[in-house]
Amino acid sequence: MGSSAAPVSFGSPILDVKLDGSNYREWAFSLKMMLKYGGFASHLTAPPPEATSANEKEVQAWHLADDRVMAIICMSTDLSIRSCLEDHKTAKEMWDYLQSRYQQSSSALRYSLRQNLQHLQQRDMSIEEYYAAFNKISSQIDSMVPKPPSLCTPCTPAWSAREKYDQQDTMFDFMMGLRPDFEPIRVQLLGRPTLPTLSETLSALLAEETRLKSLAAHSMVSQQHSVLAVPPLPVEAEAAAATFSKKASQKTPCSHCGRTNHPDSRCFKKYPHLLAEMRDKRALSRRGSHAAPSSTPEPSLQFPASAAVPLLLQQSAP
Repeated sequence: MGSSAAPVSFGSPILDVKLDGSNYREWAFSLKMMLKYGGFASHLTAPPPEATSANEKEVQAWHLADDRVMAIICMSTDLSIRSCLEDHKTAKEMWDYLQSRYQQSSSALRYSLRQNLQHLQQRDMSIEEYYAAFNKISSQIDSMVPKPPSLCTPCTPAWSAREKYDQQDTMFDFMMGLRPDFEPIRVQLLGRPTLPTLSETLSALLAEETRLKSLAAHSMVSQQHSVLAVPPLPVEAEAAAATFSKKASQKTPCSHCGRTNHPDSRCFKKYPHLLAEMRDKRALSRRGSHAAPSSTPEPSLQFPASAAVPLLLQQSAP
C-alpha cells in the first residue's frame, strides 16, 4: 500500500454464508467480493511489505488492515474449521490453507460433478430454482477447465471457439433436465439458425413459465365459474334424493327371522298363512293364463308375480 492509502473503515462486515467444508466455492466468492468492496482483496494474495525505517507507518497500517481481514475470515467459518487457523499469522496464509484444503480439482471430483449434472432434473422446481442448482454444479466444472496463458495471443481464436462450443454444451445440459411442459419452447430454441446462449435460454424459459402459470390460473377460474353456473336442485328434489339415499343405505332386518328382504308384517315364518296365500295365488295365476278370463274380477294380488318368486324362494329356504 502507498502512503495515500485510505484508513481501514469497513467496520465488521458479516458474510451471509459460512464455510462448512462443502461450500468453499460460494464462500470464497462471497468473501472476495466483500473485500473488493472495501479495497482489501489484495490481502488474500499479497505478502506483507518489508519493514524499513522509511515505511514504518505504512507497514503498521497494512498489518492493521490484515488483522481485520483475518478476523473476517475466522468469523465466517465454522468452529471446527476456525480452530485450524490459529497458527496462521496473515490473511494470505489463512486463505492459502483453506484453498489447498477445500478447493479440489481431482478427477474423482470432476467425475462426481459430471454425474450429478447428468442426473439433475427440474421436476417440481421452478426455472429459477432449477437454474440455481444447475449453475452450482456447472460452474464448479467450468472452474476446472484449463485456461490459456494471457500472453499467448495466437491461442486466443482457438480458445474462443472452444469456449463457445463448451458454452453450447452447457446450454444443452441445462435444457435436457427441463420438464415436458417446456418441450415446445425447447424445440423453438433449438430450431433457431443461431443457437441461444445460456442467458438467452434462461430468459425465454422464464417468460414461458410465466405464460404457463397464467394459463393454469385462467383455466382454474373458468372451472370454478362453470361449477357455480350449474343450477342447484330444488328443495323438494334434494329432500327426496336424501330420503331415497337414506332408505337405500338402511335395511331394517325383520324382528322375527332377522332377514332384510321383507318387513315384519310380511314374515312367512311369523305368519305361515301368508305363505299359503302366496302359493294359492301363484297357482291361480298359472291356471288363469291358460283359461278364458272370468267375468268376475279376481281380488287384487298384494305381491306381483315377479316379486313373489324370489321372495318365496328366500323365505322357504332352510
